[in-house]
Amino acid sequence: GEQAVLDLIGEHCSAMAPVYQARMRRLFGIEGDDMSAILKLLQLDHHFVPDYVKTGVQLIDAATGQFWIEECDAINDDTTSGVLTALWLGHVTGLEQIVQAINPRTRVVATAADDNRRFVYSLHIDPLLEPATTSPISELVGSFGLLEADLSEHVYHYEN
Repeated sequence: GEQAVLDLIGEHCSAMAPVYQARMRRLFGIEGDDMSAILKLLQLDHHFVPDYVKTGVQLIDAATGQFWIEECDAINDDTTSGVLTALWLGHVTGLEQIVQAINPRTRVVATAADDNRRFVYSLHIDPLLEPATTSPISELVGSFGLLEADLSEHVYHYEN
């Protein structure tokens, strides 16, 4: 049922996000685990393709920010899956694991929609919050060279 889908989304994101977040940090030179770093990495996250999912961010202070999804084609597309499925169902599953891969002491809370913002999330880094645990699968994902692979140059080879 719905809970099984949410569990799968959460496990997928907690396993994959630390690996691809580390790669994006290296590629774009994003350092730190403050709210500024979180919001920059969310803007680059592959789950939120700009022409399909219209997102926005607001930095409130070093520990607090907002992330939202505005009216867009993705919301009414019945083929979306993964993180978007959870968000459309009203859960923070997936988004929370992505954010916690950047800073494990970040709480993600869905807040009231406003204006054109259909889904709004408050993000807050709480130094007293018990840090989220890293999925043991994440180490396995990174161990196959995905963490270190240099994809900055594309080399194509075609057989005749």
